[in-house]
Order: sequence, then structure tokens, then C-alpha cells
Amino acid sequence: MMRPINRRTFLSAVAVGVAGFVSATAQRASAFWRHAPTATRAATPADLVGAFFSDAVGTRRIGTAYLQVAPTEASEAALITALAPPGQDPAQWWASIDLADLQKEARRRAHRDFKTPDVVDIGGWQLARTEARLAALWVVTHP
Repeated sequence: MMRPINRRTFLSAVAVGVAGFVSATAQRASAFWRHAPTATRAATPADLVGAFFSDAVGTRRIGTAYLQVAPTEASEAALITALAPPGQDPAQWWASIDLADLQKEARRRAHRDFKTPDVVDIGGWQLARTEARLAALWVVTHP
């Protein structure tokens, strides 16, 4: 026979479960968006997005699906331009950033995409357009 659970025990169990879930989710997200720490500066946008993503299969799926939704962006030049901050020369911006800068800019733009909302439906998932464009840039530069 089970003993009744008091409020303190219940809340402790819930807190431990939530903490474990948050930790596991953060680890998975971190693994997806991070790269090997040795690559800090890349020579080209292709190198940067190659270092940005760690899951080639998932990135290819997202990028390919996005290119079907936005076929006018199916070139490296179009995506590089779309991903550069507004008002900046795309070639100069990409040449001046490292991976940490790209991660910060992608995070900032993804938050903005969800607020505006500028999201795309990829396989039932709502993704920030910036995230989908980064995956698409990886696809067009890593055939």
C-alpha cells in the first residue's frame, strides 16, 4: 500500500523532474547549435555555418524543406544577403564575424522573428526564418 504524498514531497519531486528536463533540453539545444571549440574564425560563410551546426542530417532536412518553401532564396548569394543584418554590406559583414558573432546575431534575430512573427512551418514545427535560412545556407554550401 502506498503512503499518501504530502505537498512538500510532491513539490520536491516536481522540481527535480523539471530541473532534469530543463538540463537535458539545454544540453540537446547546446549540442545542436554548437561546434568544436577549436574553430573560432572561418574564412567563408560556408565555413561559419559548417561550424554553427553539429547535426548534419537534421540541418539538411530543415534547410531542404525551407528551400522548398522559399525557392527564390535557393542560392548562396541570396541567403548570405538575407542573413546579414539590415543596412550592412553582406560580404563585409560575413568577412568580419567569427562563430561567436554569428551565434549572437542568429539568437537575436531568431527572437525578433518570433516576436514579429516571421516564422516558417517546417514539418509541423514553427521555426524562426533566420534559423531556417541558416540551415538552407548550410545545404547550398555543403552539397
